[in-house]
Amino acid sequence: HPYGSTPYVRAGLFPVLSEYSTIENLGLSNVHLEGVNVPNTDPNHVTDTMGAFVGCVEDYDSDMGFDSHDGPGNREKVNDPIFQDKTLKIKNSFVDHNSYISAYFTGGFIGSPYSATILENCLFTGSIGGHESDPYYTGALTGCDSTYATQLRGCVVFPTTDKLPVV
Repeated sequence: HPYGSTPYVRAGLFPVLSEYSTIENLGLSNVHLEGVNVPNTDPNHVTDTMGAFVGCVEDYDSDMGFDSHDGPGNREKVNDPIFQDKTLKIKNSFVDHNSYISAYFTGGFIGSPYSATILENCLFTGSIGGHESDPYYTGALTGCDSTYATQLRGCVVFPTTDKLPVV
């Protein structure tokens, strides 16, 4: 996919999703996604973003006034009913222990939620690899959450790797 004229990789069951999307009651098994998991020095390639369900969530919440440097302020905004209607939701879903995901931005469910999302009653038992020198970019449920506003409700993580943080 081009980002301007620069190629990038977004991988998942849905490489990119946007507002008003819901994934519900879905289980994934034997997922294997592997991209570049180090800072990419090639000026002709933007860093890879991968998650079993969603590679990245389109940045639709800029109209809500989210600031990537204001986590507490962003968390207050997610309770706005308008925002709740628009938010991507993944509910009652799982990724099993036979799954492996690795990229620069890696999440068991979402590689990078550039917008706030809701994960509810989800289970991850797979393994992840990623940008190990900065765990901000890698997590068992979501990768790089620049809005600090993703909501996790009743989710459980039993990763099969102990190299990286689980959330």
